[in-house]
Order: sequence, then structure tokens, then C-alpha cells
Amino acid sequence: MSLLISLIANSPVLAHFFLMNSALATEISRLTPVEKLRLVVELWDDLAAREEGLPIPAWHEQILAEDQALYRASPGEGSSWPEAKARIVGQS
Repeated sequence: MSLLISLIANSPVLAHFFLMNSALATEISRLTPVEKLRLVVELWDDLAAREEGLPIPAWHEQILAEDQALYRASPGEGSSWPEAKARIVGQS
């Protein structure tokens, strides 16, 4: 099953969108992987440029609040970015 069909099958919003725009879906399915990535970049840039921004899900806000509380409780714990990066790069 193609990625496009899988996405449509698992998302009522996408299913509705593509049913209403089957010509667009056909064109997207014909794009090469590089063209699809370029389309994603264009869509993301368009979303990022909008003044109203994107809604932040409540669970994102909750996780950020929890992380902030952990940091405030023990600001000396954890690793600096250079330390964390060295561990990540060292795992390759």
C-alpha cells in the first residue's frame, strides 16, 4: 500500500480532502520523492508564514510545563548541549 493511500485510510480529514480533490491527489501521487519533499517544504513555509500560527495541542503545553518544572527544581542537573551532542555523535 502506498504511503498516500495509507495516510488517507488512517485519517478522515485527509480522506475527505482527497475525495474532494482527487485530481490533486493524482498529481501528488505522480511526484518523485524529491518533488514531494519540495512540496512539503513549500507547505511548511506557507504555514510558518501565517500570522495566526498553528494551534499548540494541550499535551504539548503539558509536557513543556512538566519539563520547565523539572528544570526549575534542579537547574544544575542535566547536560549542556556540547555534552549531549558529544554523547549523541559518539553513538554513531
